[in-house]
Amino acid sequence: MPHTASNPPLMSIIAAILAVTSVGAGLSLSMPLLSMLFEQQEISGLWIGLSTAMAGLAAIVAGPFITPLAVRFGVAQMLMVFLLVAAASLIGLYLVSSFAATFPLRLLFHAAITGIIILSEFWINATAPPERRGFFLGLYTTMLSLGFVAGPTILRLTGIESAAPFIAGALVIIIAVVPVALAARHAPVLEDEPEVAWWRFIFLSPLAMGAVFVFGVAESGLLALFPVYGLRIGYTPDLVATYLITMGIGNVLFQLPIGLLIDRASKLGLTILFATVGFCGAIAVPLVATNPTMLYVVIFFWGGIIPGLYTLGLAQLGAAHKGSNLAAANAAFIMVYSFGNLIGPPSIGKGMEVWDPHGAMWVIATAFGALSLYALARLSKFNQQPSQ
Repeated sequence: MPHTASNPPLMSIIAAILAVTSVGAGLSLSMPLLSMLFEQQEISGLWIGLSTAMAGLAAIVAGPFITPLAVRFGVAQMLMVFLLVAAASLIGLYLVSSFAATFPLRLLFHAAITGIIILSEFWINATAPPERRGFFLGLYTTMLSLGFVAGPTILRLTGIESAAPFIAGALVIIIAVVPVALAARHAPVLEDEPEVAWWRFIFLSPLAMGAVFVFGVAESGLLALFPVYGLRIGYTPDLVATYLITMGIGNVLFQLPIGLLIDRASKLGLTILFATVGFCGAIAVPLVATNPTMLYVVIFFWGGIIPGLYTLGLAQLGAAHKGSNLAAANAAFIMVYSFGNLIGPPSIGKGMEVWDPHGAMWVIATAFGALSLYALARLSKFNQQPSQ
C-alpha cells in the first residue's frame, strides 16, 4: 500500500533521521578536535575561527545547487553521495600536513554536510503529517543531538593525538548510507524546480530566519571555541569534552518536549523564550566558570533549550511550503543558518582576543539579546493591530 502524509513509512523517517544523526557526530567531533589541535599548534583564536567559518562559506556556496541536484538525480541518491564525500574529506583532514591545506578540505566536508542536512530535513518535513510535524521534527533534533553527544564521546575515548577520531567519525558517517539505500524508494520525489528563487524565501519568514541565524552564530562558535575557552580558563581537554557532552545531553532531553510544545504554543512566544534563555545562559557562563558544578547546570539547560530555535523554524517552513518550494525554503533556511556559522566563529574568536577569554560569551549574549528584542518588537506590533 503506498504511503501517505498521514501514514509515513517508518523506514523512511528512520533513514532520514539516521543520515542527519551521523552529521551531528561528524560535526561535533571534527570542530572541537581541529580547534584543540590548532590551539596546540599555537594558532590564534581568530584564525581558528576563520578555519571553522568554512562551514558557513561552504553552505552559502553549495546551498543553491542542492535542490536542482536532487531534482535531477533523486533525493536519496544525492544524500548517499554527500555522505560518502563527507566521510572521505574527514579522513583527508587527518592526512594533510599544513594548516592552510585544511581550508579547502573543510570547505568540501561542510558542502557535503550542507547537502545531507537540507535533503534530510526536506525528507522529514515532506513526510511528516502536518498535525504532528513538531513531534517528528523534535524527534529529528533529538537524534541529531545524540549525534552531537556521540562526537565528543568518541573524542574523549580516542584522544586527539592519532588518526583514531578521524577514522571513527568517517565510519559513523559511512554507516548512515545503509538505511538511506534501504529506504530510497520511499524518499519524497522532487519533479519540478521551485516557483521562485531560493533567496526569496528568506523574506517570507524573517523571524524564523533571524532565529536560525543567531542560533548558527552561537552553535558554531560554541563547537569551535568553547574547547579553547575551556582550556584558557584552566580545564583539561577531557573536562572540556565532558562539558560538551553535558551540553549535548541537555539537547537530547529537551528536543522532543520542545517539538510537542511547538505543535501547541505560540511560535512568536517560543522565539522570545528561547532567545531570552540564550542571552541569560551566555551571561551566566563567565559568572560560574570557576564553579564546575554550576557550570554543568548552566551548560545543561542552555544547551538543551536554545536549539529549539532551529526546530521552531523548520516547523514554520513545513507549514508554509510544499514540494520543491519546501526544499528551496529549507535550502534558504540552512544558508541563513550557515551565514551565522560563517561570521560566528571569527566574531567570537575576536571577542575572546579582546577580552580573554570571556569576550566569547559576550558576543553570543549580544546576538541572543538582539533576537529577543526583535521578537518582542514583533509581538508588540502584533498586539497593537486592530482585531478583524
